[in-house]
Amino acid sequence: FIVMHKECLQDPCQHKISIERIKKYRLDFNQNIILVHNELTKEVLTKCKITKPENIIVNGMLRLDNLFSLKKRNSKNLNVVTLFSFHHCTGLLILPKNKQKHWFSNSPDYGFYEYFDTVHIKIAEFAIKNPSIKVFIKPKWQKNWSNKIKEAIRKGGYDYDKIPNLVITDLEAQKLIRKSSVVIGINSTTLLEAKLLNKPVIIPIFNEAKDKYYNDHIFFKKYFKKTFNIVKNPDNFSIQIIKELTNKNRKKNISKEMISEYLGYFDGHNTNRLVSIF
Repeated sequence: FIVMHKECLQDPCQHKISIERIKKYRLDFNQNIILVHNELTKEVLTKCKITKPENIIVNGMLRLDNLFSLKKRNSKNLNVVTLFSFHHCTGLLILPKNKQKHWFSNSPDYGFYEYFDTVHIKIAEFAIKNPSIKVFIKPKWQKNWSNKIKEAIRKGGYDYDKIPNLVITDLEAQKLIRKSSVVIGINSTTLLEAKLLNKPVIIPIFNEAKDKYYNDHIFFKKYFKKTFNIVKNPDNFSIQIIKELTNKNRKKNISKEMISEYLGYFDGHNTNRLVSIF
């Protein structure tokens, strides 16, 4: 029996919590092969002792093969900015059941509540001030999430329906990355995929992301300075987007070390590796 992960994003800040959660299930996969995307997940499952280390194989993320083939014919549009949206429980945050519904908190005291509002208000402001720039917001799913985005924008005093260059989209993530010249988000493999296509990536770090949940629920911190543009002040958000659009910031690439830790491989052979196991 071969087990494959659909999603496999792990970060060292979550390892202790992840290991404790998995151990509670008392899993036993000793006679089976487990395929994981990356070295970080293998490290977690190895420490859980659910199978022998040699039974856990780093295969890489299958969808990256498609991205690898697109890299050489990458497209760029200087007038497109994309925010990959997030919910109140980003970073594997777990809230009390009575405090959240569909991954969104019903209280400002729990989850990335203010952070969610601030980021979406600021991206709306950017779109209003720059009507010639197309701005996409991409939620993982549309139901409920789109309404939460519109509510956040209303809290900032704006009406989503009256901002023609701001679009909440369900366009497939890789296509959206290729369309974009700047990508924004947090705790998502889409940010790493954007870096693989040499796109500048902005990670906003303010509100709960800057203090309350920074240590245990913000991913990629080891690579913040080398790989991403980190914005810690909401008032500087639009300025940094413009700088990235006009190539005024120093170019930052994703390292081989980060690819190995979070993505496993980026060589176009992840599917072949899977087939070879059979």
